[in-house]
Amino acid sequence: GELRLEPRRLRLGARRTSERTPVAHAELPKTATVAELKAQLCLAMGRGVEEVCLWQDSGGRSRLLENCQEQTLEACGLFGGDVLVLDERQVNGTWPLGARPTPPPRMAPGPPAAAPAGSAAALVEAAGSNEEPEPEAEGQAGAAVAPAPLPPPTAATASGSGGRTRLEKRLAKRTAGIANLGNTCFMGSSLQCLANVPALRDYFLSDKYHEAMFTPGSSAEPKGDRLAEGFAALLRRLWRGEGTAVSPWSFKELVERIADRFSGYRQHDSMEFVEFLIDGLKEDCNRVKGKKPYVERADADGRPDGQVALEAANGFLLRNDSDVDDLFVGFEKITTTCPNCGRESVVFDPFLSVKVPLTSPRADHEVQFAVTVLLPESAQRQTSRLRIAARRCGPAGALLTVAAARVGLDPRRCALAEARGARLRRVLEEEDRLDDIMPCDALLLFELDEDMLDMRAMARRRSMLVEDLLPMELVDRLEQVALRAERHCFDTRLESCFEWLTEREQLSEQNAVYCSKCKEHRQAFKKVEFWSLPPVLVLQLKRFEYSSVTRRRLSTPVRFPAEGLDLSRFCLSEAASFPEGRCLRAGQRVTICGLQSAAGQKMNGTEGVAMYLDTGSSRWCVRLHEGDASADWKRLRGANLEPVPPAAPGAARAPRAVYDLVAISKHMGATTFGHYVAYARSCEDGLWRLFDDDEVREVEAEDVQAETEGAYVLFYLRRDCRPPGWGPPQAGGPREDRGGEAGSP
Repeated sequence: GELRLEPRRLRLGARRTSERTPVAHAELPKTATVAELKAQLCLAMGRGVEEVCLWQDSGGRSRLLENCQEQTLEACGLFGGDVLVLDERQVNGTWPLGARPTPPPRMAPGPPAAAPAGSAAALVEAAGSNEEPEPEAEGQAGAAVAPAPLPPPTAATASGSGGRTRLEKRLAKRTAGIANLGNTCFMGSSLQCLANVPALRDYFLSDKYHEAMFTPGSSAEPKGDRLAEGFAALLRRLWRGEGTAVSPWSFKELVERIADRFSGYRQHDSMEFVEFLIDGLKEDCNRVKGKKPYVERADADGRPDGQVALEAANGFLLRNDSDVDDLFVGFEKITTTCPNCGRESVVFDPFLSVKVPLTSPRADHEVQFAVTVLLPESAQRQTSRLRIAARRCGPAGALLTVAAARVGLDPRRCALAEARGARLRRVLEEEDRLDDIMPCDALLLFELDEDMLDMRAMARRRSMLVEDLLPMELVDRLEQVALRAERHCFDTRLESCFEWLTEREQLSEQNAVYCSKCKEHRQAFKKVEFWSLPPVLVLQLKRFEYSSVTRRRLSTPVRFPAEGLDLSRFCLSEAASFPEGRCLRAGQRVTICGLQSAAGQKMNGTEGVAMYLDTGSSRWCVRLHEGDASADWKRLRGANLEPVPPAAPGAARAPRAVYDLVAISKHMGATTFGHYVAYARSCEDGLWRLFDDDEVREVEAEDVQAETEGAYVLFYLRRDCRPPGWGPPQAGGPREDRGGEAGSP
């Protein structure tokens, strides 16, 4: 695990509801309880503990701490520097932030439970309801404390005179939210997206995953915490519970025991959690038990692509064979060419998700920028509008030079400003990158007089912002022009991202590969192509860029279709990732062949079912007759088994690679902070919903497609997996307008 240095004591501030600055402070150890924290704050304020309600304020989202007063500050996710909110009771007995709930009584000690709280069995037992399994108190068997409460009900979910409101009844109909436990929005967003993938949801709700987790006859069964059990339990609470929100404390504890990098309440990336979750689910449901055999990555060496791809698929199945793999795994063809000798290497690699770039890797990729020039007051016109093609990742100085020359100004006496709406955002420096410019911001070119030139030179020497030194008259004029300025509004189609991903590019010197013919490392040319695409396609838009000195979040708008994303032109083969009747895997009907012994020759030509791979002996356990006991299964090498082709012609082929959107994980913020929400389309009624932690509301497909800057992880279903609840596909898409390539005016 990683080494974390944390203060032994926490210094926390508290503010009143009506104020912005703290009015009281407390310094306590992390092991102190919330009740002790509240008592110290109330003493500093001169108020009784019954007159104040304590809330945690996390970026504008409040969480009531009253019902978890016996928990430690660390358990509640409080950190040094946090500012709490003190909600003081009014004269009329009301509370500004809502009615104060009555803390639930502690349960009396009782006999030990059948399964330890927090275990996989306890999760399954509690899965039929929305009640969180109550954790055991330390050192007290059977005693339990109530979990941290959800925020108080809002007007949309409060009970009416006749019971629950119409909105709450609709939300309780398999559309539950997931409470934010403190910087866990990344987890909630990821879970909502995966919980709405129909085939994955049905697989874990129907308990089919148990058949894969516990293979009959296999002695190598999974031990310890199982992510699949916790995920299935959470799905039952989301889809079969009665409440409008789920508090996933037990699931978070399970995740922390499996992967300590998710311990505590730090912010994480939703794609990181999606990959962790899919990888954990497929491993728990893996039919290959025990130590996995080593499989060498084979080069094509001139062999046909289909042969090498099938070899890669069978090699993958020797280590990974689950129904989760069938949903998410595709194969890509990677070709590297030595620039010196021309030797070509071709390999086929599996993938669980696709990370697509938002810009072309080509250095000459250009886009059109709209620049408004403020002309001298002596000119007949006040402004001039230009359209200038420049490298998307190029320096601002290059754009300034071209724009100034176009209107006859000296670039050395000009500056380029970026305005948002009617406000001047910044004056760009020559080395600033153009892809840092926010979409739909205005670019304003203006000339500097002698005084402003001197001020700019002084600002650079003193590391000051040039925009802070501009005369107010000039700032006012720039902002007035910005209201009427033309915006460049360049954006990108999702199909363009795939085009850029599959472009041939030359590797950098740091990524040079070894050429077996030249016997040296070379900056080879690399091309990635898709051999097969999975039924569920997970796409990550590469919005975060990291280097040794900078970290950036790209807000490049990406237009994506809600229906009819046709990727067939990017797919080299019509074969499925694991062609039926051509791959050797658990459950496949096989023909025994090639046995040389006298007893073995009698079995040649006999059909059976490959039950599982015994990794200890590297032999397949084959059942010859239905009902045979596992002790009677034959143990044979894979070389002596031939998959039986399917009876239906074309069963090994995959349907056309046309996809419909099912979910989005949206990110708002920057590289070091932000918030995640999810959009998901229910397979029950086909409606789109926005999941913002515990809040859920219906939205239109147009609202989802409008998230061009926030969309981060996209989940697409292949058209043959489209649930009946969605109805037939809309004619022609619907698609965004098919013109307007990235970078077009």
